[in-house]
Amino acid sequence: MLTYNWINPDKARYYTITVQKKSALKQIVLLHAWGGCYSNHGRRKSIQVESEEQADSYIKQMIRRRKSRGYELLGS
Repeated sequence: MLTYNWINPDKARYYTITVQKKSALKQIVLLHAWGGCYSNHGRRKSIQVESEEQADSYIKQMIRRRKSRGYELLGS
């Protein structure tokens, strides 16, 4: 399992993507979570992708998108 965490310090917002591989079913699922740093309210969604290459491409796109919106990547 691999997790990417972003934070926007100016707006006190977070965004997280967790990559889960389900080996029995050979599925890759990207779990998204986002919301305010000081709030219990947030949102979640999951996206199923077909391959590791597709997951990598999606993650790279999200890294660019989060950076353009003022988020800082904390770790991966």
